[in-house]
Amino acid sequence: MNAGDKVKWRKSFKMLVTRTIPSEEYPSIARNMLNDGLLALLTSEGIQWYAGRYPVTKSCVREIWSLSRAQLSSFERWVYRNDPFMVMMEEEE
Repeated sequence: MNAGDKVKWRKSFKMLVTRTIPSEEYPSIARNMLNDGLLALLTSEGIQWYAGRYPVTKSCVREIWSLSRAQLSSFERWVYRNDPFMVMMEEEE
């Protein structure tokens, strides 16, 4: 593989499926999102995503982070269970 080449993590790119993200990667994904200014807050209406202080849609999050619907849904289930963004922000104080 040469520098700048896309990572080919599937055997065939003709399939319309994406790989499952291992749950062990979720903490580092959350940290990278927070470092980029992306934050997921738990609200009574579900998860609300923010870029800085501005709300953003799930579709924007999916597009920017190259996540499928299933990958984002799985990540959000983990966020519900762990609330990592608030934990990380409290650790930084």
